[in-house]
Amino acid sequence: FWCKIGYQAVDSEVSKLQGRTFGVWVCVTCVLCVLCACYIKEPAIFLATLLSFVIALVFFALEFLVYETMSPASIMSPFVVASISIIWMSYHYIYKMNSSAVHVKKD
Repeated sequence: FWCKIGYQAVDSEVSKLQGRTFGVWVCVTCVLCVLCACYIKEPAIFLATLLSFVIALVFFALEFLVYETMSPASIMSPFVVASISIIWMSYHYIYKMNSSAVHVKKD
């Protein structure tokens, strides 16, 4: 169902395996986002979540520009979410996480 909404591909090009793989990928991304929200000061989790949005943006851009399996309307939602998330998380990482490390009190 979700593949038919987001992709222009014919049914024969979208297998059940690809649909399940996409579903698992969405679940992993959700878990990363929840972990990042709970442990926002943990650099490894924060970076993994940021990179998941970068990977998603690259994936959808390739599907749209190279493979031409997505329409402009269908790429808009993941593009907006990934772009805003990357910008916000980069800002947070550069200005908030790095500045908190600088202001550590020494006893």
